[in-house]
Amino acid sequence: MTASDVKEFVEVQKKLMLSDDCTDLSYQLIAKLFNEKKGIDTFKAIKVFGKTIVSYFDLITNVLVFIEFLSRRATIAILQGVSLGFSLVLQIMMSIVIGQPMLAALSGLIGLKPVIEAWRDAKDAKPYPKQN
Repeated sequence: MTASDVKEFVEVQKKLMLSDDCTDLSYQLIAKLFNEKKGIDTFKAIKVFGKTIVSYFDLITNVLVFIEFLSRRATIAILQGVSLGFSLVLQIMMSIVIGQPMLAALSGLIGLKPVIEAWRDAKDAKPYPKQN
C-alpha cells in the first residue's frame, strides 16, 4: 500500500462519512498502525544476529585455515584459497543476478555482505528497486 492508495481511500471515506466519523476512522487507523509496529521481534533479532555471527565465524576460520596451510602445504592452501575465492565470486554473481546494486554485491569481496544483509533483514527493509 502506498501513500497515494491511503490518500485515495481517505478521500472516498470523506465523501461517504461525516467529519466526526472521518476523524474517528483516522484515530483507529493510527492506533492500528502503532500497535502493529510498536515492538521489536526479539526472536528475529536473535536469529539475524546468530546468522551473522555464524557467517563471520565461517569466513574467519576459512581464512585462518588458508594461512595455516600456506606455510606447510601449498597445494592444500591453493585449494582452500580457490574455494574461498570461488565462493565470494559466486556470491557477487548471484547478488547481481537477483538485482542487488553493484555496491551491495561488491561488499561480498571484503566480507561486509553478511552485515549489510543482517541490517536490512533486521529493519525489514524493502527489496532493492531492481531486485526480483
